[in-house]
Amino acid sequence: MAPGSDAVCRVVVLAASQDPLMLDLSITTASVQDANGNVMIWTAEGATFDVTVETQFLVMPNAHGNPGDLITIPLLINNTQDVYGIQIFLTDYPDYLDGIAIAATNYHDFSNWTVEGNNIGNEYRILLFNTSLNNPLPAGTGHIADISMYIDAGAATGSTVQIFMEEVVVVDQNNIAMHAELYESEVYIGTPDAIYTLGDVDESAQTILIELENSSPVYVLEIDLADAPEGIEIIDVTPAGRFSGSVDGQTGETEDGIGYILAYDLANGIAAGSGEILEVSYNVNSNTGFSGDVITWISEVSSADAGLNSIPSSGIGFAILDANLSVDEEIEIPVKFALHPAFPNPFNPMTNIRYDLPQASYVDLRIFDLTGREVRTLARGFDHAGAKSVVWNAKDNNGRSVSAGVYIYRLETAGQVQSQKLILLK
Repeated sequence: MAPGSDAVCRVVVLAASQDPLMLDLSITTASVQDANGNVMIWTAEGATFDVTVETQFLVMPNAHGNPGDLITIPLLINNTQDVYGIQIFLTDYPDYLDGIAIAATNYHDFSNWTVEGNNIGNEYRILLFNTSLNNPLPAGTGHIADISMYIDAGAATGSTVQIFMEEVVVVDQNNIAMHAELYESEVYIGTPDAIYTLGDVDESAQTILIELENSSPVYVLEIDLADAPEGIEIIDVTPAGRFSGSVDGQTGETEDGIGYILAYDLANGIAAGSGEILEVSYNVNSNTGFSGDVITWISEVSSADAGLNSIPSSGIGFAILDANLSVDEEIEIPVKFALHPAFPNPFNPMTNIRYDLPQASYVDLRIFDLTGREVRTLARGFDHAGAKSVVWNAKDNNGRSVSAGVYIYRLETAGQVQSQKLILLK
C-alpha cells in the first residue's frame, strides 16, 4: 500500500439497539507492518455512529361500558416498515376485563395471517402473524383489528380501568423486533354523564368537530387530543353547535405534543343533549419533517357542573388524518409575507406563533418585553419558503419562566418586519 491518506476498507454494521442513540467508535488494537514484517507505529482517530430508529406506533383508544357488557376496542397502527407479525399481552388494573376475541378488519387482506387471542393467566395474548411470509402489512396507517372484552358483572361502577400493552413485539421480514411506541386505553365502567367523540373531519379545511352527548349540563370541559406520530398541531378552537361559551387562553399545543382544550360556559352551561360543541383547526406540523397519515384521538377528558364538581366523562373514537406535506406547490407556498396572530392569546403556558414565507429567506423571530429587552430568540437563520409555526413556552433564553404581562413578538426577514402583541397570564 503506497503512502497516502484515504479509505482502505468499508465495514458494514447492523445496529442492535431499538432506541436512537449516538455511539462513540474507537480503534483499540491494530497491527501495521512494512514489507519486511517490521511493526510500524500507528495512531487512530475516533468517530461517532448515529443510530436512528424508525418507530412503529400502536394505539388503543378509550372505551366505556356497564358491568356485564361486551365492549370493542379498536387496534390501530402506524408503521414505516412492512410488518410480518405483532404480539401483545394485555393486562388491566383493576382486573375487571376479560379478553374474548380479536377480529381483523378489512384494512388489509389477513386471509393468510394467524389472528388469535388467548387468555393466559390474567393476561390476554394477541397474535397477528403472516404465516405465508409473503403478505406483510405494508407501511401505512390504519385500523387493523377489533378487540372484544367482557366487563365483569361485579366491576365497580364509576371506576376507570387501565389497559396496558406489555411484552409487545412488532417484527420485520427477518423476524427482528422493531422499535414500537404504545398508546394504551382506559375503560370507564358505567354510562358517563358526558361522552365526547370526534365528529366530522374536513381535511381540505383542516378542521375536526368534537361532539358531546351529555345527560346533565356541562359548564367546564377539558380535552386532550393526541396524535401519533406527532404530525399535526392545534392552531385554533372555536365554539360550534350547542356550545356558545368561551375557549380559554391555555388551549393549544403542549410541549409534549398533546392538543389541550379548555372551554367553559359558567352562565348557562351546555344543556343535556347531543351534537357538536367545538371546531378544532389544525396545521400539518412542518417542523417535524413528517409526511403521511396521522392517528388522532381523544386521550383524556374531564367535565364539571355549575358548582365545578366533577362529572363522570369519557372520550372515545379516533380519526386518521392526511398530514402529507408533498402537496401541490401552489397550495403549499404562501403568496405573501405574513406574521399571524398567536394562538392562544392570552395564553398560559404555551402559544403557537405562525408566519408565512413566500420565498426562502433569512428569518429572525424574537420575543421582547415592553421595554424593548430581548426575552427569547425563537428562530434565527436561513429558512425555506412555506407556512411556518413556532411554539413559545413562556421561557427566556436561559430557560427561566417569564412573568405575566404583555410581550411583543417580531419577525424580520430580508426587507420585511412585522410585530404583534402577546399577553401571558399567570
